[in-house]
Amino acid sequence: MKWTGHGAPPYGFEVDPDGTMFESDVEQAILTKIFQKKKNETLTSLAENLTHQGFETRNGKIWTRQAIQRALESNKRATKLLS
Repeated sequence: MKWTGHGAPPYGFEVDPDGTMFESDVEQAILTKIFQKKKNETLTSLAENLTHQGFETRNGKIWTRQAIQRALESNKRATKLLS
């Protein structure tokens, strides 16, 4: 699928030079961790755990509750577009 949006692609995806959007292995692995644990942990706790484990956001920052919410929301929209 071609990325026709402006700015960064949805979390969990990357765009190659010709504009084709594809899954990011690293970001998809982080999303998998989030999905597996979000039923039993708060988003704040998830953010603290990801940061403690050395994971950073796409922009190289620490994880926050809001960053997790944004990542989940953007990935959800992208997944709908791709299906």
